[in-house]
Amino acid sequence: MINKKIICLEFSVLVGVLITLGLVNAFGAGLSYSVDDPLKLNPGQSADVLIGLQGSVSDGDLLVFAEIEQGSDIAKIADSSSTYLVNSSKDIGAVVNLKVSVPENAPVGTEYIVKVRYRDVTSKEGGMVGIALSLSNSFKVVVVEKPREEAPAPAPAPEVKEGMSTTMIIVLIVAIIIVIAIILLLIKKKK
Repeated sequence: MINKKIICLEFSVLVGVLITLGLVNAFGAGLSYSVDDPLKLNPGQSADVLIGLQGSVSDGDLLVFAEIEQGSDIAKIADSSSTYLVNSSKDIGAVVNLKVSVPENAPVGTEYIVKVRYRDVTSKEGGMVGIALSLSNSFKVVVVEKPREEAPAPAPAPEVKEGMSTTMIIVLIVAIIIVIAIILLLIKKKK
């Protein structure tokens, strides 16, 4: 008797879940950064972050509303509208463009969390009650030190023309003294 009640309850729950699954629109959102794989920016630097939205072919096209739930001090949606038509027949049905800008005075090592929430705002047909799906992704932005600019290569040293070394100058002076001494001796002998 108890087993029949449990089986009936399990069957009722299973049928309820299967009916509900047909009423849920599913979509996903993917981006290149996460909390574990952060976006790294220098103070004052900006970056464009693209988030791909993808729908299910069985659910058809969806209207998805995107909003920044956390990190609106450094991130904003750069598109003219925050509502996206997610084309279910494409691998990436729509793209959300975020502009992330770190303040010029942000200390190195500062970490920000940007969280974007997406809500299915597709109107349901035929008076059916659907479950509005909502999901979010978060990613971390880390302020890193600006790479040091490499110093320009030093100007080439001016060409040094080879002159006479000190030894050559001494030898030359000694040779001149010897030549003068010989000339003086020759002149003295002639007299």
